[in-house]
Amino acid sequence: LEIEHEGDEPGECSDGADQDRDELFDCEDDDCFGSDECQGDDGGGDGGDDGGSDDGGDDGSSDEPPSAPEVAISPDRPRDGQDLSCSVTSESVDPDGDEVSYSYSWSIDGTEVGTGAILGADETDEYDEVTCTVTPTASGLQGDAGTTLTTVHPDCLTHVDEDFSSGWGSFGELTGDAELSGGAARLFRSSSEWAMATTTLSRDEPGALDISARMVLREGTDVYTDEAQVVICMTDDSGDGIEVPGVSDRIGSGICLALSNETQNGSSAGAMLLENTPFDNGDAGRQITQQFTPTIDSWHSLQAERDLDGVWTFWVDGSEVGSWTEEAPVTVRRLTILGGQDTHAGYGGDIDDISFEGCP
Repeated sequence: LEIEHEGDEPGECSDGADQDRDELFDCEDDDCFGSDECQGDDGGGDGGDDGGSDDGGDDGSSDEPPSAPEVAISPDRPRDGQDLSCSVTSESVDPDGDEVSYSYSWSIDGTEVGTGAILGADETDEYDEVTCTVTPTASGLQGDAGTTLTTVHPDCLTHVDEDFSSGWGSFGELTGDAELSGGAARLFRSSSEWAMATTTLSRDEPGALDISARMVLREGTDVYTDEAQVVICMTDDSGDGIEVPGVSDRIGSGICLALSNETQNGSSAGAMLLENTPFDNGDAGRQITQQFTPTIDSWHSLQAERDLDGVWTFWVDGSEVGSWTEEAPVTVRRLTILGGQDTHAGYGGDIDDISFEGCP
């Protein structure tokens, strides 16, 4: 009599049948002990189905999926025109110790716009909310995805980039004794008013700003060697705020960077920040540095940056000289350049290479 045994033919230890009719099935039957389908099972009838159907791991135990990764998009405040990069900042962990791989997906308003770790700038527009999803996989099992999102901000537009080599550019409204000389704007005080030129910006700038200019003090028609000033102001368009000698209307609320050799009362030589106040011998401003006293015909570069928290940092000739925090951030709508002195006719200065850039 030929007796059939469980597992004497390929596949019998995982087919759910009882070939030898001993009421033991597949890996529960000792006849299947050691078969490929029952690796890790002791053949003692305590795990037939689990051992026979496991599809991951050599020991017959069930694999678990990897944990969700933590992810981030860079740059932190992306602008239109920049590529976006998605990276894993905290790795997924696989409980079974298997190697983890990642797949990437980018979406805008629920629509997939790209795969891979980099999303090209041509896929995004200003103010898009972009989501990056990173899915981990280990030993064929997908884990929970990690996600992050960011908003695409407008480009930082260069509203003013002026070297005065071919005219006044956007600084078209002139008041007082102003002229062009050697590719720079020269602004003197006449007998009645400071020289002033002003321009509005193409877009309001409530956020981060970067402004720079070269300035030089000049000798005018009368010799008052301690009273020359040249200034660039960043203001709103309110008509309040800063008062300029001899100019009937205030030029707005904001700040000014001033190069001055005013030593009449010893308070305003150097590079200054003036906020929302008249120009009166330096009493109404905040002095940034006395690292130097500018002399006639000596060019100096002034630069100021405001971050998103309203904190200004100032440089003179490439060296940081001070910082200041706005009580209430000003939305800048206008740039004004000024030259003159407080009480006498003739002195002022030249200003050139103005650059103003804003990043909301």
